[in-house]
Amino acid sequence: MTPMIIAGIEGEASITTGPQGTHSPNLSLSSETPAPPADTIGSGWDVAHGADGTDPRHLTEWVTGSAVHPALAAANLQTLQGREVIEALAGDRLEQLGGHAQQFATAPVARLLQPLEAVAAAGGWWCSGLDPLAGWAPMAWGCFKPDAPRIEHREGKGPRARKYEHPLRVNARTFWLQVPREVAERVAARFRLELPHAVLIDLDGRGGAFWRWWATEPRLPLLLTEGAKKAAALLSAGVPAVALPGIWNGAPKGPDGRPALLPDLAAVPLAGRAVWILFDHSSRPDPAEPKAARRLAR
Repeated sequence: MTPMIIAGIEGEASITTGPQGTHSPNLSLSSETPAPPADTIGSGWDVAHGADGTDPRHLTEWVTGSAVHPALAAANLQTLQGREVIEALAGDRLEQLGGHAQQFATAPVARLLQPLEAVAAAGGWWCSGLDPLAGWAPMAWGCFKPDAPRIEHREGKGPRARKYEHPLRVNARTFWLQVPREVAERVAARFRLELPHAVLIDLDGRGGAFWRWWATEPRLPLLLTEGAKKAAALLSAGVPAVALPGIWNGAPKGPDGRPALLPDLAAVPLAGRAVWILFDHSSRPDPAEPKAARRLAR
């Protein structure tokens, strides 16, 4: 992999040169283009129930607020509330602690759940994706954006709303979003390629046909970004994109202190493919972003 690092820019991104100096398509990114029984542990969240379908507010946040194609937003967003939130964020950890099998919470379980109870009661949206380590099956890991985020008190920095929640004590993964046929057609049109039949019949992208096609088609690039919504917006503009939950997650340091490519990325064919790294744009640039991008590019 010989990635190109692209500085974060606002409005549009134009990429005209591939990693070996070869011409690449202009990437103009405009906006056009078993559950626990009822008497189990917990308090407020154990009587709250998630809504059927996805809350229109959550779809609007993606479609109107981030220029995401409606079909892609519908395929990847879920509205969760109550037990569903606890299960998504703490299910694995509760199982390790024996929490699901107990009527009364032990002290470790209570400590685990207390910070999440208000978040679960209010609900929010959940996004996961497909798993490149499991044949593109649906991934259990994901990201939850609460409607009422909890406040973190950081030493020396003051309080801050915790915008996103991820499964507790689970290694970070990546967002390979479900790509519906309508969005796959945009990618094919941008790169002047013909869509295979398997992609055309995978209407909502749940079958992973798009990413299987991408893996066998080296003319398709990959853009690495931060945050599921950004990957969704890029895909909606016809650019294959995968998201990290944080800028340092693409090449975490191992026990020896040396960074290594995240298994999700190491498992897919990147050699001989154009790979770009594009993080945030901000009026106050984060000096950590170019450092994280260079570490990932190695």
